[in-house]
Amino acid sequence: MLKELWGISIKVPDLEKELTFHRQIGNRICGDYTFKLADKSFRVVCVVTDDRAAGQHLFLAETHVIEHLLQETFPYGMTHLIYNNGAWGIDEMKKQAAEIVDAGGELVSGPFQLSSDTNNPFAPNKKNPETFAMFLRSPGGYLFELFTLEAFDRMDWIYYPREEDDH
Repeated sequence: MLKELWGISIKVPDLEKELTFHRQIGNRICGDYTFKLADKSFRVVCVVTDDRAAGQHLFLAETHVIEHLLQETFPYGMTHLIYNNGAWGIDEMKKQAAEIVDAGGELVSGPFQLSSDTNNPFAPNKKNPETFAMFLRSPGGYLFELFTLEAFDRMDWIYYPREEDDH
């Protein structure tokens, strides 16, 4: 069962303009991260509303990793949904992916391990050696991501979002 809908990834033409808009309407920028996959880097900025209980995260980027993996250019707007369960390890995530494929879904990519970037709260570290993502597609065609997130010691930015000073 898919659970813990955590965020929506959205492709925008001008990331800085979009961030200015979100600041002006009262949303918060809680993280600005660079994900690395192979030789490509992807800047993703996390925006949340003040409704922390709802877990509403927008992951804004001018290009998302899913486009690179599929070798497709997506139109602006929603690219994929992100499901997270903090208890997932790689084995649990693979089991969930197998259930999705058995039900008619398609594995698009993964699992792949996120690069070690000290500014990235999702990245592996001594306390969090396995942080992975997988992309899948439903039979109807919508794209989604399963994401391991075990770095609870570094997750205060999600529960108490704050504006980053340097962005």
